[in-house]
Amino acid sequence: MIGKAFRALVVTVLILVIGYSLVEISKDNPKSVIKSLVENSTNWEGKKLTYKAKFLNVIPTGMVTFSDQGVKRYRGIEVFHLSAQADTFPCFSSIFKARAVIDSYIHRNNLYSLRFAQHLEIINKPDEDKEILYDQRNKIMTLDGVERVILDNTHDPLSLMHFIRKQEFVRGKKFKLNLNTNQKNYDINIEVLGREETEVDGKVYGVWILDSSFKRHDKSPRHSSSFKMWILDSETKPPILIKAMTNAGPATTRLVEIK
Repeated sequence: MIGKAFRALVVTVLILVIGYSLVEISKDNPKSVIKSLVENSTNWEGKKLTYKAKFLNVIPTGMVTFSDQGVKRYRGIEVFHLSAQADTFPCFSSIFKARAVIDSYIHRNNLYSLRFAQHLEIINKPDEDKEILYDQRNKIMTLDGVERVILDNTHDPLSLMHFIRKQEFVRGKKFKLNLNTNQKNYDINIEVLGREETEVDGKVYGVWILDSSFKRHDKSPRHSSSFKMWILDSETKPPILIKAMTNAGPATTRLVEIK
């Protein structure tokens, strides 16, 4: 009896897991994302974007909110101030709990990073703070008082996404961008694959598709990944879906709300 009951429990759990996985995977396409946004978002040009992040395409890892804080002055220069906050799901708090808050100050004219700050909280570990100052003219960044050589027009993660959203897309257009928020320089190569249209509730929405590769500038194969990005064809061009292939496995980030 115990054996049969255990087998029945295992089968039930497997069915639930498979069912959840299929439902999650079915949501990871532009049409489903837009349909959900139509139901949950009232301001399509809003300045706060909330994403659901998943590992292996089905395992929820956390929620990430990006916020546009507007134009400010930083060291006498007009900048865009962007921020983001990432939190692990509350249901995992007994196993692992983490929170990250980052801020980016981006030159208003050339859209490259001037300052990047990160605050990280991980359960049972001391909080970590990091601040990076970018001297784009002299190709130097300063981290914890140590200067490092960077490439032309280096980005942080937030300025990188902001730069992409500010571009005019044309099929076949390519971008080569540089990224550094630690010690090594990374090359980001992006190509606009094209534009597709999808109809939701009688309205047609355009979506740009971008293909990207991410690798360390010193060509180390251990630090490389690729990702595909779907960006809504609107005034602010919010990314609505990102599918990445990393060394640790596939990861998906889906836009769930715009405010």
